[in-house]
Formats: sequence, C-alpha cells, structure tokens
Amino acid sequence: MAKTKKRLDTGDDDLKEAKYPLTKVVETESGHISVWSDTTGATYVMHAHQSGSYSLMTHDGKTINFSVGDNQTYGKGGVSVTVDENNDMKIHGHNRVVVGGGSYVEVAGHAGIAVAGDTTLVSKGNFRTHCNEVYIGAKGNLNFNVGGDMKVKVSGQTNLESGGDTFIKGANIKLNDPGDGGAG
Repeated sequence: MAKTKKRLDTGDDDLKEAKYPLTKVVETESGHISVWSDTTGATYVMHAHQSGSYSLMTHDGKTINFSVGDNQTYGKGGVSVTVDENNDMKIHGHNRVVVGGGSYVEVAGHAGIAVAGDTTLVSKGNFRTHCNEVYIGAKGNLNFNVGGDMKVKVSGQTNLESGGDTFIKGANIKLNDPGDGGAG
C-alpha cells in the first residue's frame, strides 16, 4: 500500500490533516482507493484509481481531477461551463477545436492573440471585421491579392506615403473621374 500512497500524493493539506476515526478509507485488492474525511477544517472526498488517476474534493469546495492517461469528456446533450473567476488553460502539445455548427466568441474586455509562428485565417465564406480603428503593421512586405474587384471608400482624408518609388499599373488609370469611379 505504500506504493499507492506515494503515487497519490496530491500536495493538498486536507489529506495530511485528516484524523481517525473521522476518516473512512476503502482500498480494493488491486489498489483502488476511496476516502471520506469528516475531520473539522480538513474534510474531503477522494476516489483514486490504482494507476494514480484521482478525483479530489477538498473542504473549501475545490475540485481536482488528475489523470495519468488521456482525459475525455462526452456529453450526448449540451455542455455548459461557467467560471466565475479566472480561467487558465495550458496545453504543452497541439490544440484543435472542431465545431460542427456555428461558433461565437464574446469578450467584454480586451482580447489578444500572440502567435510565435505563422498565422493563417481561412474562411470559405465572407470575412468581415467591424471596429473603430484598424492598424496593420508589417516589418517586411505587405501584400494584397484580390481575385475580383477592390473598392476602397474613405469618408475623410487619404494619405499615401512611400519612402521609395510608387508604381500604379492598370489598363486605364482615371484620376478625378466625374463618373462612378469605374464601377460600371
């Protein structure tokens, strides 16, 4: 049984403070353990698999689920997660999210995405962004490749500044065209 205790060291003080006879332990022949402690100030419930995976509920309502192998959750109905405080998720491998229907993310404060490598956004439909201001900064080149028409409408002043030569190439270039701006 000493081998099982070593693998189940959760580092939680409630387990260290539990007192007999207020603590009940059931251990199976293969090493599965269930513990219920009613020790004042150190109550907890723990269910542990002999592999070292366990679920622990401490006196303050904290829940710890630890898995030495893969962890899977499956819900035939809907799943709802509510977090009243902060939420941190650390993934040391790859992360993939697959959504069979629509997806919507709403952030009340600021949002940021920091990517150490390349970033690709792909939309098989339209791509729209709505905001107060847009800033695009590139340390290298900035390229736009448009397969159809491109229209830029500016309600205020337009400034185009180049540190080098400026090239404009087109079948026809019209400046101050009194017509519809070539839309027809």
